[in-house]
Amino acid sequence: MELSNPVGRLRLELLQLYFVKSKEPEFSALGVAVYRTPPDLNEVASLLCNARTLIHEGTPCGWQPLNLALIRGGSHHAVVQLLLAAKADPTAAPKSHKTATPLMICAQVRRAALAALLLHHFLTVDPH
Repeated sequence: MELSNPVGRLRLELLQLYFVKSKEPEFSALGVAVYRTPPDLNEVASLLCNARTLIHEGTPCGWQPLNLALIRGGSHHAVVQLLLAAKADPTAAPKSHKTATPLMICAQVRRAALAALLLHHFLTVDPH
């Protein structure tokens, strides 16, 4: 089980506490919805259907909603799927941590299932 991995859990806590420099009240509505534990899929889906929601705006320090969902872990698998379906950028890194691309986040915190989801997305989505 991924959550029982002490190294992955420690890295996840470091990402959440140190690199996400903004506080939740400063997050976009989508940022709050995807960062919340447990996630509310109906709220996330509703926000993604709203034309005013910007898929890449999550926090003032540059963490996109996809990155925020990934650092929350396996409980956010469905949220990650919704964000990818809504055309979230699976290569975007936050301004405050340039090496924290979605795939690197998964590798750093040892989230194999989420990494597999991202890789599947890369292989099946036409880049044009």
